[in-house]
Amino acid sequence: MNTLIRLYGFLALSATVLFWSCTETEYDKEVLPTTEASGEYVVELELPALDIVDVQHIHVFNTASSFDSLWIADFDFFGTQVKVGLSDDNTFGVTNGVDILSGITVDVTGKVFPEKDSIHVEWLYRAVDLGDGEQDYEAIANGVLYTGLD
Repeated sequence: MNTLIRLYGFLALSATVLFWSCTETEYDKEVLPTTEASGEYVVELELPALDIVDVQHIHVFNTASSFDSLWIADFDFFGTQVKVGLSDDNTFGVTNGVDILSGITVDVTGKVFPEKDSIHVEWLYRAVDLGDGEQDYEAIANGVLYTGLD
């Protein structure tokens, strides 16, 4: 008889735990800002003044607090990260922005084309001294969204 009571008790406890674990918990879902412009892109990067063309990866990612700005970063080639404003048509840019990794003043313009998974970006670095006096340097990038299959 004690064994039968224990078995019924165990079954009742198991059913209660199973029922409780299947109930839906309520919580407020928080949506973080994101855009279809975000991603890692493989680009052909051109520096016309130095006659350099190279294939690099750049990163476009959202700022933590808004839908109207992005970070444009190239961690490997330039070592640059610039905050830019974002428009509804996926164009972005900044005039007299600051590269937070180097402190250099930079103008950035660009556009992401989500329907083609592609990007075009132009940087104009102001008063950069590479050893031969201060000059402005332009960089141009055109590329596609990185899929990991390169």
